[in-house]
Amino acid sequence: MDSNCWGGLIGLIGYRRPLFLFTTLALVAFIIAGGLLVWALHPYSEEGRVYMTQAVGAGIFTIIGIQLFVAGLTLNVLAKMVRE
Repeated sequence: MDSNCWGGLIGLIGYRRPLFLFTTLALVAFIIAGGLLVWALHPYSEEGRVYMTQAVGAGIFTIIGIQLFVAGLTLNVLAKMVRE
């Protein structure tokens, strides 16, 4: 499949089922945030310090995940209103 086909497929899913698409993307962001948080806090048990760059990255990905989820909820309500 070429990139144009992928873009059309993602656009169709985003239009018909925005909650599914944005929840999936939010879940990916939360998984990345969790991995970064584990990476940031791992040296705390051995050395008593935290990797701040990874901790800030975890916070940023958490905020991105929350925004994606809220956008999915909003678009889902709007899509239902348009269909009715």
